[in-house]
Amino acid sequence: MPEISKKTKNVRMDFRLKIVSCLIIVLCGLIFFSPFSFSIEKETIDVINPYSNPVLGGYWVIHFETRGNGVLEIYGPSYPDDVDFVEIYGNGKKVRAEVCDNRVIIRNWHYREGKAVFRVKTTGAHTLIFNFSGNLAVARNFACDSGTLNTTCYVNTTQNVTGEVLSGLGNLVITGNGSLFTDALQEAVINMQGYVLIETGGSLEGNFNITATNLTVQPGASINADKKGYPGGLNSTNGQGPGAGIYGLDYAGSGAGYGGYGGNDAQNDSGGSPYGSYSWSLDFGSGGAGGANCTLNPSYGAGGGKIFLNISNTLTLYGSISANGGDGQANCSGVSADDSGGGSGGSILILTNTLEGNGTISANGGSGDDYGGGGAGGRIAVYYQTWNFTGDIESLGGSGYEAGQRGSIYYNHPELTADLDDYVVNPDQLITVSGTSGSTVEELYNATFSGILNISPENVSIYLDGNLLIQNLAPNTSGYYSYSFNAPSALGTHTITVEQVSGTCEKTLTFEVKTINVSIALDDYIVNPNQTITIQGQALLQPDNSPVANNSISIWLNGQLLNTTQTNSSGFYNYTFITPMEAGTYTI
Repeated sequence: MPEISKKTKNVRMDFRLKIVSCLIIVLCGLIFFSPFSFSIEKETIDVINPYSNPVLGGYWVIHFETRGNGVLEIYGPSYPDDVDFVEIYGNGKKVRAEVCDNRVIIRNWHYREGKAVFRVKTTGAHTLIFNFSGNLAVARNFACDSGTLNTTCYVNTTQNVTGEVLSGLGNLVITGNGSLFTDALQEAVINMQGYVLIETGGSLEGNFNITATNLTVQPGASINADKKGYPGGLNSTNGQGPGAGIYGLDYAGSGAGYGGYGGNDAQNDSGGSPYGSYSWSLDFGSGGAGGANCTLNPSYGAGGGKIFLNISNTLTLYGSISANGGDGQANCSGVSADDSGGGSGGSILILTNTLEGNGTISANGGSGDDYGGGGAGGRIAVYYQTWNFTGDIESLGGSGYEAGQRGSIYYNHPELTADLDDYVVNPDQLITVSGTSGSTVEELYNATFSGILNISPENVSIYLDGNLLIQNLAPNTSGYYSYSFNAPSALGTHTITVEQVSGTCEKTLTFEVKTINVSIALDDYIVNPNQTITIQGQALLQPDNSPVANNSISIWLNGQLLNTTQTNSSGFYNYTFITPMEAGTYTI
């Protein structure tokens, strides 16, 4: 049979093209075509560990996966000043790479699994971009000044963490000389399984989303998102944001709104409008309008930023937490009437079990001087279980030709109770969990105190040993709920968890599933009529053989109740009675 040649033409494309030609088989004068499949595999790339915690001078190892065949480039905004390239592996084998001034290039990357190794040269945040034939993936890390995020990370320098995620199993300490900051309208995430401590003189400056077990802000320390929201307007222009201040026809600008209305300027241009939620505040404050000839940077009249604190145990505040709006530029070019409007305060949302300390929390609006409008106050919401805080919380409007309105302050104290009708039950016994679920709320809006009120009760979800029994169970109008279920058949300790659907509160109860084993013995099994006989034994709970103490034992003779006796503290019982006169066999 003649050999059939196969030819392949290599074509450079943005994806790998795998083509196998048909195989033609000649047999007994007949020609059979046996088709082969072909596939087109487009280039993709995924970083497996996008967030890492190397130490200064240590190795940063990045694992990634790719599909297809193409050019792989690795670069970063500060590379190679912050990290050095060491080596790269494909499918476990070292691969040759071209190292240019500001990037690492592998021109024929066709491996499924990759590992890139860099050495960390500076502390703080580092970012590398993996570009695989136009497909991008990003790897980030944060190198502490000492320690690691998985133990205790100490920051004693100033670091830009805009857009970064600091995540670890340990603790984060911002020392007196340390500071982390973000750019305006940009955010950083801190997610620690341990505590976050900001020492006196230390600060977080910018928009931060923080999750930790405990957060402590010492006296003279701060979490500060002042002027980190929407920018203010420059020369005769409106501010930015949903509640932006307005520049009218002449010299001054009005104040921005958020938690309330911004103040009008001297030309009676209306201040910015309120927006956002008073109970779940996660917005940037808006910028005030720029006055005539006001050409300095837009942080003048900028809105406050946003701060979200999710602290599962205790937030201890002796310093300050603020998201204040910026003052408008005043007396531009020396003209007293050329005043910009103030920026509105930003947002602060706090979820914590306990709030304590005597510090300050503020989301105040900025000033519009004499002719510009004042910025409105922002929005503050605090969800808590225990209140031991004696400091000040304020969301004031800024001064101006017309002051901005005060913003909103919202306190939510979720309340949840749970109880079982029995804590030691038989297998498969019907058991009921019941209680109350709701919240007590205090609202303060534009300086008007609306009082303490009970809002609509909160729905609950109930779990047995971690498995969902019922979701979104609605209490009645008084907040009372009740749910019955069959206890497990397995003996031992079990848990029932009631969780408010909002996730703000939960209660866990334990109960025992046991069986009672009662032993029985007679002091004589063949007796005379009218003879005294004693029955005795012990009642024990299974599976732990604990005594059933001080409980009733009913004694039956041939199906008829003879009498009732009590077990002692060890579960033992005994009872003496007179045998019947008639001879025969009896069951006790």
